[in-house]
Amino acid sequence: MKTGLGHFIKYGFCALLALLLAATTRAELSDGQPLDNRVIQVRSENWYGYSEAGEGYLFLLLRAAFEPLGYQLQFKFCPWKRCVQDVMESRADIIVSVYDDESFMGQYMQVNRYPVFIERIAVAFKAQRWPQWQGQQTMSGGTLGMLRGYDLHKQLAVPVKLQEVSSDTQLWKLLVADRVDFIIEGIMPLQVYSERFTQHPGQFRIEHVYQKESYLGFGRSERAKTLLQQFDTQLRKLYQQGEVQALQKQFGLDWLSPIELQ
Repeated sequence: MKTGLGHFIKYGFCALLALLLAATTRAELSDGQPLDNRVIQVRSENWYGYSEAGEGYLFLLLRAAFEPLGYQLQFKFCPWKRCVQDVMESRADIIVSVYDDESFMGQYMQVNRYPVFIERIAVAFKAQRWPQWQGQQTMSGGTLGMLRGYDLHKQLAVPVKLQEVSSDTQLWKLLVADRVDFIIEGIMPLQVYSERFTQHPGQFRIEHVYQKESYLGFGRSERAKTLLQQFDTQLRKLYQQGEVQALQKQFGLDWLSPIELQ
């Protein structure tokens, strides 16, 4: 979620591109299954507020960007590693919410130019066990629970012992049972699950540790490159029209840092 904007793609080019795409009605995926060129396959985990049930912030943003161009979007929820694999192997076009420094970027995947939001990463812990929070230093040497494949620990400035699980529910069960000292996630899902697992007021504490720019991940095919360019153009328009800001406010994300499009 940084970088400035290049030149606009001119209207005539967009119109020509739309005609070319309309003329090519079918495309083949690597597994041999046909895919209509007007159907965009999107992969995501089910993140509360961001992409749950196809109605979260990111999915509505995708619809606002692509549906006016005549596309239809099909959403499929998978474990994170499956989402990544589907895009890398061209079974899907887009993966929701990735960082530009992921290990699979470059050779296998590319991100759109403009970030879709600034994600606040936080840790949750039992307030009674750690009454004096002194930033990341409090976590030094502790056991950190994390969703498998997320690699959120890599941005921390202190060493931790890592324990990975497959779901938020498992993550919180580890914390409740004192099998980990801290758990790390986006601040919104932490707040939601904290309410579900809290047995008495003040049981858990949530502290922000860093923030990262979040993007959409696109494959390396020519089709994916076209979709990426179109999304970047549409995102700027939506931002200038105030629609991005309205969506963020709708989902309580208006604390997010503004997207800087120059």
